[in-house]
Amino acid sequence: MDADLAIDLFCISVTVNLCTALFFAWRGLADWLIRRFSEEPDGTWRRLLFVLQDEKPWFLARFLLILVQSTVLCWAGVALLLQGEVLQKPFLGLAASGRVCFAINIGCYMYVLVQDALLQRHLSNYYITFMHHLVAAVVYLVFLEFRQNALGGTVGLFFAGAAPFFETSHLLKELHVETHRPAHGTSSIFSGLSALVFRVLLPAGFVAYSYVVASPFTMDILVMSCYFLSLVFFGMLNVWFVYSAVDSLRAHYRAKSAWTYMRPLQSGEPHGLVVRQVQAKRPATLAFTTKRNDLNFLPPCSNINLASNSPTTRNVTNAKDYHKIDIAAFFNTFGASPQSLECQSPSPQDSTAPGASTPGPNEAPVSQEQNHSLPSPITCETEPALPSDIEAH
Repeated sequence: MDADLAIDLFCISVTVNLCTALFFAWRGLADWLIRRFSEEPDGTWRRLLFVLQDEKPWFLARFLLILVQSTVLCWAGVALLLQGEVLQKPFLGLAASGRVCFAINIGCYMYVLVQDALLQRHLSNYYITFMHHLVAAVVYLVFLEFRQNALGGTVGLFFAGAAPFFETSHLLKELHVETHRPAHGTSSIFSGLSALVFRVLLPAGFVAYSYVVASPFTMDILVMSCYFLSLVFFGMLNVWFVYSAVDSLRAHYRAKSAWTYMRPLQSGEPHGLVVRQVQAKRPATLAFTTKRNDLNFLPPCSNINLASNSPTTRNVTNAKDYHKIDIAAFFNTFGASPQSLECQSPSPQDSTAPGASTPGPNEAPVSQEQNHSLPSPITCETEPALPSDIEAH
């Protein structure tokens, strides 16, 4: 095996293992610190962090690890630019220090790929970040293997400089901080500025400089393909990052404007208005306003005269005249004794039963057989029931 390849694999392996160890170390440290200081007075933020650590113990460890990775990669990019060799040969030639930095970047991307795959149901925009990390790891592997495109790979190290600010916005959302709070506005401003500087202006400037110094067509065909692929892919993705930060800032200002006019008035002079409590000079009176035709409050009336002159206060009770039930008819429906009730059935000879009507012109007359088949009504003659009979039944 080539010695340079062994060193590259060793750097990638050490980076992955170190990131794993730092994740669990940050998780234990964050858990201890938050439980240690969560009970102190004026600890609103600490209590929110305590709840977040209790619900999602991986979040703060991941946030701190991304902060460490971004710091290391940005300083590695600055160190490579200060050497001067990258600026002199932007497309050909990659020193040993550059290979180590590229290997560290590949190790970070490989670790983040596995970590985000395990936590994908908790992460928003997972597939976008997954494609970003996957394409970045592949193109850096090609650059590292062919030892070419030194300046392009160095500029790619600065992409990590905007990650902590976007993760801070994500942290505020997880802490359930309202969008109109100044913390959201500050985080959105820094996210937009960092994305604009590290992902748009700085790469565009160095790409233009590399075209002035040398030609990208001097690289191998595979490296050149990955180079132009990275230009198109990361160019669109970086513009999306800037747009996301600007849209978050607009949402903050909209929420702030809405909160300014929607928050409840308090005593004093809120928004230039003086709120005073004045005692009423006369007692309140009951009044009805005709907002809708509510018939429940109308007085009981017939269908002859709807204009009743009864007072309104009498209608509030909504009293209804219920019909009295004849006690004899009530017991007759449940089968009372024949001593109190006498029921007779009309004879079949009676052709006209109570309630019967003559057939119309379009109706056929009912025959005698059909008339016998119909149930005949029962005529009851009730006698006044004695109290003893009622008690007996």
